[in-house]
Amino acid sequence: MGLGRILGFGRGKIRIILDKFQFVSGETITGKIVLTLKKPLKAKELNITLIGEQKVTERSGGEIHTRTIRIFDFTQPLDGEKEYPPSTMEYKFSLLIPKDVGKNTAPEGTLGNVMKVMRAFSSTSRTIKWSVVARLDIPWAIDMTKKVRINIQ
Repeated sequence: MGLGRILGFGRGKIRIILDKFQFVSGETITGKIVLTLKKPLKAKELNITLIGEQKVTERSGGEIHTRTIRIFDFTQPLDGEKEYPPSTMEYKFSLLIPKDVGKNTAPEGTLGNVMKVMRAFSSTSRTIKWSVVARLDIPWAIDMTKKVRINIQ
């Protein structure tokens, strides 16, 4: 097996076409994946994933630490394990965005009030970046993926 086959050069491409890029929680993301292959390709699965990642910056002992945490990850399979033919295939999808996803909610009562005050005075950044990711899972090789950023209010 050549290096080009392992790294995936010349296999084809994967595209995500969305109906729009601005959403609100509780809305449905609709679109399609366009998979174009130059040669037959054995794969485990084709899927679409909605990912929410939050970059968290914290101060501790005079030092600043930044890390990215995944706060939401939902994968929906679109096609299963098979040999995908050399052609262009389209797969329609819809992903429901849960209501209040990514909102900084706190419990009611004294504990909730304390949490709200702590958030107001903390140096933690809470920006959430959302993306839709299409992935063709290819055994023994680098997967074909495509990532598109979206905005969820």
